Formats: sequence, C-alpha cells, structure tokens
Amino acid sequence: TYWVDCNSKWSSNWGMVGIVVWVPFLMGLFGTFMLRPMLLEVVGFPRNFLQYGLWLIIQAMFGNMGYCGKLGVICGFASIALGLVCIVAAAFGIKSHRMEQMEKLHKQRYAGAYSSLE
Repeated sequence: TYWVDCNSKWSSNWGMVGIVVWVPFLMGLFGTFMLRPMLLEVVGFPRNFLQYGLWLIIQAMFGNMGYCGKLGVICGFASIALGLVCIVAAAFGIKSHRMEQMEKLHKQRYAGAYSSLE
C-alpha cells in the first residue's frame, strides 16, 4: 500500500505553501514555552482561560487537523473541546493559580506607572 496523506488538501487549503511544513513545529515550540511560564513571562500569554481557549482552537484548526492523518483530526477535536471548556471557564471567572500570580506580579510591577497616570 502507498502512504496516503489524507490531510494534504486541508493543510494546503490555506494558500501558504512554504510555511505549511513549519506550522506544527512552531505551534509545538510555542506550546512547549507555555509549559514553562518563565519562558513566556515577558509576553504573559496566556493570561486567562479565554486567551488559552482561543489558542487551543487556533492550534486545532491550523496545527492539528492538517497533519498526522486521523490522529491529527482526533487531536484537533480534543483541542477544540478543551478550548470550549476554557472559554466557559473564562465566562465563569475561574482563574488558575498561575493566573492569580501573574495578576499580582503585574500589579506590583506596574503599580507606580498606574498611580502616576491618575
């Protein structure tokens, strides 16, 4: 049997021929940086569940479903489901311990700048 890339039409559908090969690597690299909060502390992403939920949905659409055949589609639907759970958590105002720490750090770091504006 021949290897059939069942996701090639999906991954080439966006008109980005050259970058298609690098999308899973770059998304995986960025996701790895999210694992260690210190690596993204300068950017502060994701700061809340809404940002993380949107990231998961974008990752599902552009990074998961277009690659790895049926496993990519399964992972894509799992990412969409988790993204929707994160968006619902954001709607209810739920925050993780890391998000609370980032808010405290942000308030401490920029307290002088905000008070001088008032």
